[in-house]
Amino acid sequence: MERDVDLILGSHSHPSLLHKVTKVILLSLFASTGLVIFVFLISSERFTLPRPTDFAQDYAMGRAILEGKDPYASLDTLTREFGFDLWHHPCPHPPTVAVMMAPLALLSYGGAMVAWLLLSEIGLLISLRILFSLNWLSLLVWFLISLLWYPLSDDLAMGQLMTVMLMLLTLGWSSFRSGREMRAGIFIGLALSVKPIVWPLIVYLLIKRKFRAAASASGVFVGDNLIAGIVMGFDRIPYYYLHVAGLVASIYRGSPFNYSIFSLGPRLFSGTRSTLPGLIGSDPLVSAPDLATLASALFAIAALGAVFYFVIRCRNDEHSFAAVVCLSVVLSPTAWWFYFVLLLIPISAAAKITGALPKIAIGGCLVATYLPTLVQPIFGIHVSFWIGLFMLCPLFAVGLLIVALSAPTLAISHQPNAKSNHLLVTSTT
Repeated sequence: MERDVDLILGSHSHPSLLHKVTKVILLSLFASTGLVIFVFLISSERFTLPRPTDFAQDYAMGRAILEGKDPYASLDTLTREFGFDLWHHPCPHPPTVAVMMAPLALLSYGGAMVAWLLLSEIGLLISLRILFSLNWLSLLVWFLISLLWYPLSDDLAMGQLMTVMLMLLTLGWSSFRSGREMRAGIFIGLALSVKPIVWPLIVYLLIKRKFRAAASASGVFVGDNLIAGIVMGFDRIPYYYLHVAGLVASIYRGSPFNYSIFSLGPRLFSGTRSTLPGLIGSDPLVSAPDLATLASALFAIAALGAVFYFVIRCRNDEHSFAAVVCLSVVLSPTAWWFYFVLLLIPISAAAKITGALPKIAIGGCLVATYLPTLVQPIFGIHVSFWIGLFMLCPLFAVGLLIVALSAPTLAISHQPNAKSNHLLVTSTT
C-alpha cells in the first residue's frame, strides 16, 4: 500500500519513520470517515419513499416502458406515484438508459436503488483497481477514502450514472492500452450509450487511426439505440435527440452550478439563475443575451481545437486519452459536479507525471467542486459577475488538468531537435 500512497500523494525516496507513521494515521482517519459515509449510503432509510433522488427519474422511465407509457413524458407526471414533484420536463437521459433501467423497474423503488448502488460501487472498485494498480488492501482503503470526495459520494447517494460510466471508460482505456481495439470500442460505445457526452472519444480514435475501435464504438451505440427503438418505439429516438436533449440543456445552461464550457456565454451576456428558488444567481458582464449562444459556441470550438491539436501532436496515448476525457466532462451543454467522477481517469494519468504542475492540477480538481458551495453563504443570493466567476472554479481546474497533461508534449515540441528528442523519449517509455 505504501507504493500506492507514494504514487498518488508523493513522498521522499527514503521517508522517515515519523513520515510513515503520520501517513498511516492520516489514511486511517480518512478511511474511517469514508466508512461512515459508506454506512450512510447503505442505510435502509435512504431507500424508503418518498425520497427525491436523481435515480427516481431513471426508475420512472423504466416503469413507463414496462407499463406501455411514454418514457419521455414530463417527469412530474411519471414520478407522481412516488410522491415527487421536482422536475417539470422529460428525463435528460438517453433512450438506452430507459431500456437499461426497465429490468430494475421490476423491483420496488428501494430494491432497484440498492441494486444500482451495488453496481455503482462495484464499478468504482474495478476502476480504482485498474487506474491505480492497487493491491486488495490498498483498494479497500482507497475505496473508503474516495467516498470523501463530494462528486463521487453525491453520485452514489443520488443514484446517478457517472460511476458506472467511469467503469466502462476505464475498461475501454485498459483494453485500448493493451491493443484490444474491438473490446476498447465496445466499452466506449457502452459509455456513449449511457451518456453521449463522451462523443469526443470517437474523434480521438479516428485521429489515432484506431478505426476498428471507432467502428465498434459507433456500432454499439447505434445498436443500443436500435434496441431502444424496438422496445419503446422508433419515434422516441429522434424525439429525444432532436427535442428532449436540447430542451433540458436550454433549461439548465444558465444554472450557476453548471460548469460546462457552454455556460460561459450565459455568464458573460445574460447572467446565471437557478431553476430552484432561494439559490444564488449572478449578473452578466455585459447584458446582451443574443450573444450568449454564439459566445458559448466559440468557446467550445476553441476548446475542441486546442485539445485535438494536442492529441495530434502527442505520442503518449495515456495523456491524450485523459485530456479528451477532461474535454468530454466540460463540453457537455450541462456539466454538473458529479460529472467530475470521470476525472479519476486523467487524475491517474497526471499522477505519473513529475513536477509541481500535475500535483497542483490534481489538487485543484479534487477541491474545486467544494468552492462554489461557499459563494452564497459568503456573498449572498445575488452576486456580481466577478464574484460569480468563483462558481467556475471546477471548469478552471479541468482546464489546468488538461494543461498539466499536455505540458510534457508541448515542452518537447519547443526544444531544439524536437523531433529526435521526441522519438527518444517515446522509445524509452
